[in-house]
Amino acid sequence: MSIINTAKDKRWDEFVRNHPDGTVFHLSNWAEVMIRTYNFKPYYFVLEGESGNIKAGWPFFLVDNGVFGKKLISIPFTDYVNPLVNSENDYKKVFEKILQIYKIEKCKNIEIRGEIGNSNNTSLKPNISFKNFILNLQGKFKSDIWNNLHSSVKRGIKKAQKYNIRTVISSDLNAVRIFYNMNVITRKKHGVIPQPYKFFLNLWQYIIQRKLGFVMLAILDNKPISSAIFLHYKGTMFYKYGASYTEYLKYRPNNLIFWQAINWGIKNNFRSLDFGRVSPDNKGLMNFKRHWGAEEFNLPYYYYPGVKGISSMKQSSLKYRVATSILRKTPTKLLEELGNKFYRYFA
Repeated sequence: MSIINTAKDKRWDEFVRNHPDGTVFHLSNWAEVMIRTYNFKPYYFVLEGESGNIKAGWPFFLVDNGVFGKKLISIPFTDYVNPLVNSENDYKKVFEKILQIYKIEKCKNIEIRGEIGNSNNTSLKPNISFKNFILNLQGKFKSDIWNNLHSSVKRGIKKAQKYNIRTVISSDLNAVRIFYNMNVITRKKHGVIPQPYKFFLNLWQYIIQRKLGFVMLAILDNKPISSAIFLHYKGTMFYKYGASYTEYLKYRPNNLIFWQAINWGIKNNFRSLDFGRVSPDNKGLMNFKRHWGAEEFNLPYYYYPGVKGISSMKQSSLKYRVATSILRKTPTKLLEELGNKFYRYFA
C-alpha cells in the first residue's frame, strides 16, 4: 500500500485509462483543479503489484471545513467516483489505509460518493440522497434517440430551432467567462452559492484545454442565452454544469443544447451521456431528465462513522429552504464574493 502524488506519478493516469470504471474525475487533471482551486490535500491510495504496477486505487481529498472539522471525501464536487478496486481482499487493504489516515488527520467523517462494488464493509453507512440518469448512445442513430424522446422534449427542440437559436461548441477561455457570468445569475435564482471563477479557470486549463471537455453555447441574435459544460472521457460524456438567462427559457435553448450534445456524442462514437445527479425533491428536473429516455439509477453515498455533511441534506429540509431563500435575495456581487471565499466549505 502507498499514497502517490498523481502530478508526478504517471502510473496513475495509465491505471485509470486501463480500468473499466475509470472516469475523467479519477484523472490527475481533476486532482489539479481541486488542489489549485481549493488547496485540498490529496490522498490517492494505491495497491501495487509485484512488478510495481498499480492494481487497485481509490482517490480521496482531505477537506478542512474549519469549525465543522476535517473529512475525507472521494471526491469533492463530483457526483460519484467509484473505487477502482477489483476484489474484496484488495478493497479491505485499501480501506484499512484510508482508516489509518482518517485517524492520523483526526477527521470527523469519511464520505464516499458512488458505489463501493461488492464490498461487505458494514462499518460504512449508506444514504441515497440522489438519483442519476444515463442515456445509452452506443450503436444508436440520431433517429433512434429522437423516437424515444418525450413529446415535450421534441416540442422544445423544435421551438428553439423555429427561433433560429444556434449552438456553438467552444474550448476558448472566453466561452468559459460567458458561462461563469450566466452561472452566477442562475445560481442566484436557485438560491445557491456560485463556484469561484478560479475554479472555472482551472477547469479550462486542466480539463477543457486537455480535450477532456467543452462549453456549448446557445445563441439567439448573436447573444449567448444559455450554456453548458460537458466533460468526456473513455466513451462517456458528462453533463457537469448548466446556466441560462431566465428571460430566454421560453425559447427552450436548453433542449437544443442537450440535443446537439447527443448528436455530438453519437458522431464521435460515445457510448453514453451522463445527465448527472438530481435530488428526488426536485421533481421538475427529475422529469426533465427522464423525458430524454435516460435510465434512472439510485446514487448511493456512504459515510463513516455516520451520515453527515452537505450532501446528505435533503432539499426539502427547513435548513436548506431557509438558506436558499436568503441567497436568492443576496446581491450578485456579494454572492460572487461568498463563492470565492466560502464555496470550498460546501465540498
